[in-house]
Amino acid sequence: MEIFNNTHCPQSKKDAVIVGPPGLGGGRIKCGHQSPDRSHDLDTAVQEYKQDWLLSGVRDNAGTQKVDRGALEMMTKKREWRVALILVLGSVSLPAYAQACNLTFLAPELPPYGFVDHGTNVGAALDIVREMAARQGCNVTVTPVPRIRAQMLTQHAPNTIIAPVARTPGREDQFTWLGTIARETVSIYSLASSPAMDLAGLKSGATVAVLRNSAIERLAERLALPNVVAAPDNTALVRMLAAGRVDAIISARSLTVNAMRAEGMDPARFRIGKDVAEFDVAAAMSNGSDPAIVRRLRKSLHDMKTDDSLQEALLKYRITPPPDNPPIETE
Repeated sequence: MEIFNNTHCPQSKKDAVIVGPPGLGGGRIKCGHQSPDRSHDLDTAVQEYKQDWLLSGVRDNAGTQKVDRGALEMMTKKREWRVALILVLGSVSLPAYAQACNLTFLAPELPPYGFVDHGTNVGAALDIVREMAARQGCNVTVTPVPRIRAQMLTQHAPNTIIAPVARTPGREDQFTWLGTIARETVSIYSLASSPAMDLAGLKSGATVAVLRNSAIERLAERLALPNVVAAPDNTALVRMLAAGRVDAIISARSLTVNAMRAEGMDPARFRIGKDVAEFDVAAAMSNGSDPAIVRRLRKSLHDMKTDDSLQEALLKYRITPPPDNPPIETE
């Protein structure tokens, strides 16, 4: 603080005199009987230090505040130490937006949300996660992982994202949820050449195929369906139905239609029966992830819904954007 160096007043002058009330155009310091041109304008300094001066100073009969110069310099040094301490402590814990944000995205192969096209990772979930991260300046390492393994690994690796994942009551405590990215309707599919299939028909003994280790397999268990076959992926599901190896399949709509198109099947060959459930499809992170990063990514997803970029990412892959109402309850 140069304005308080001893060069402002000769050592022989003990007292510095502040002329005028601090902060009101006064606050000029005069050194004893020095001429006016030796005075120094301290308007800015007085604003910062006037409280200390008022506490330590005394006034003469003319109302001029007199401050002991030694006390003034001591208070200045104390304040400098306090400022230095604040700066040091502030450098220890940076604000959230200044911290490094490095994420791992475990991308399960679940078309159209995530799949490999000619050696390149693509899909609606990948586009959405990348956009969420980019809006917060985060780096994302994309690692294609089988669906079940991705769910297991995400539960044990901090700052790891998984999407899509069906948000169900049984999974609520397994992840830290970033938010809903889509809504899937789960329906009963049968061949158009066969009678329409409903839950009563499935419960009476018809054979139905579902995706293995999925929320829909858990649904079939709750419905107590007697003849359930588990398939490794949605492509296998539609192949089994097309070949007549099962009477019906229970599957999410966008996943089923995508699998039919990928296999070159005409969707008109199949009959969509009764809707049996809806699931929120979400993006989630591992428990134990950095709370600041979680908040930032949630904000990104909220903003993407507001500016319609989420809807655009979904429609690109023929996925219907999620409605505002909650999903219907399972029968």
